[in-house]
Amino acid sequence: MKLLLVDDEIYILDMLKALIDWEATDLQLVGTATEGSAAFDSITTLRPDIVITDIRLPGFDGIELIKRVRLQNNDAHFIIISGFRQFEYAQNAIKYGVTDYLLKPIKRTELNEALQKLIRLISEERQKTILLKEQDKIILSSKNHLQASLLQHIIEKKELPSNLDVLNSKYLTGFKTGSFRLICCKIDRFSNTEPISEDSFFETIRTKIKENLTVVVVDYCHTVICLPIKSYVVFLLNYDHDQYAAIHSSIAMTGKNLFAYIKKFEGISLTIAIGKEVLNSADLSSSWDDVTAILQQRILTGCNTLLSTSCKEDKYPDIKNALSPYESRLLKKSIESFDLNALQTQIMDIFTNAGLSEIKSAKYYFKICYELADLFWNTLISIHIAEDLNRKQKDQELYELLDNCVSLRQLETTFTKYLLNEFKHYYDPAHPPENIAVLIAKKYIARHYNEHISLKDIANQVFLNPVYFSICFKRDTGLNFVDYINEYRIEKSKELLKNLQESIASIAEMVGFQNARYFSKVFKKYVGISPAEYRRKHVSISL
Repeated sequence: MKLLLVDDEIYILDMLKALIDWEATDLQLVGTATEGSAAFDSITTLRPDIVITDIRLPGFDGIELIKRVRLQNNDAHFIIISGFRQFEYAQNAIKYGVTDYLLKPIKRTELNEALQKLIRLISEERQKTILLKEQDKIILSSKNHLQASLLQHIIEKKELPSNLDVLNSKYLTGFKTGSFRLICCKIDRFSNTEPISEDSFFETIRTKIKENLTVVVVDYCHTVICLPIKSYVVFLLNYDHDQYAAIHSSIAMTGKNLFAYIKKFEGISLTIAIGKEVLNSADLSSSWDDVTAILQQRILTGCNTLLSTSCKEDKYPDIKNALSPYESRLLKKSIESFDLNALQTQIMDIFTNAGLSEIKSAKYYFKICYELADLFWNTLISIHIAEDLNRKQKDQELYELLDNCVSLRQLETTFTKYLLNEFKHYYDPAHPPENIAVLIAKKYIARHYNEHISLKDIANQVFLNPVYFSICFKRDTGLNFVDYINEYRIEKSKELLKNLQESIASIAEMVGFQNARYFSKVFKKYVGISPAEYRRKHVSISL
């Protein structure tokens, strides 16, 4: 720790230097002063931890010195030395934070004990400061985490408390009765629909957006919460309604600066969307729906612009079906018959017709994409091609792709490419449609072998004539339809026969045979021994 000595008598300064146990206290002498103003300058410049000063000094005295230091919010610790006659005067210095005082003549033991006591005090204070800072960091981190989770819950449409006190307690917010509004900044990359990465470059852009917009709206709001997430920077504002004009003006002005900043980077664009105002925190999810619908309009208006509710096309708010029944039937037929060319042509025609219609809402074009995808997956599932499909994952993949489109042309191209690639995943053009029909039949048998299955049922599933389907099946599998099902069922029964808890009659029913005697007959035909003999043989081998 650093020490400054102050006394108008040189021999006192020398005596103090001689009395202090420098090794034991581990103090560093940073300077000396002989009058008040010089001492003040040294304290300001050298920032000592401890100052030992006489009460009587030329210029201004020790009390005035301490007062001036305290006015600077300097936390230096003082030890006063004085003669016996200034004892009461020295006591008055205690109110200015003087830690200790010593009477002349100064004794070595008293001086070093006072210093050791003060050093311990300073160390304890510093440790407390460190702990408080750590606690503040933890509290701030928890607060930031909870407030970020609030925005995440809004985006995920989770139910929020309508009572502000409950909401504030749950998320450590400071909301007050008034208005709420979401602001959403979307960063896009031209000619690239991959999601924005989390690298330092985009983190820099997100941070700049967050800092620039926060600073211009915070004075007009009760609370401002911000969440940078992927290609978004989302703000939640809580304010008095009469402050909105100033908030909008500030966002518009700052937005122009941000657009100019973004244009410096090739292939990067920014769109700022202002959602609708809501008066209840429980309605914030509807504000998120509104702000995302506004952002979709950028495929028609272009990027690097500020969009608000007035920019959102609500002329056709109740579009129930973007695809006509006729279009849906044609698409379904192309998917069922695995006609890739027909599917591609139909998608192009749908977008062309949409462009010629009177509906000029971005929501309409996005709805076309989602309805097409829904029809595609439902059709594949209905013909048992994609029964194990994770729809939630597929929907999220498509959402992220379309969410990063910045023009109508890019939306159409991206969606068509996505759907055709998914189509090719289930259909190899090198194989004719009848091979696909056999594949569908195999998958159906694997899932329904324990039920009644007929050739006619399967042929209907794959939209082929039963006789023609039977020929295709025999050609591709080397077995006729009945033999294939029987072999599949017998293989399943072999595993079940290893379980001695199940009767042979029960196992027969489990694999699709309604008659145990017929099951035994078929089993012996394909395996060479009866189910009972197979079980005994298996048990003896196990033993």
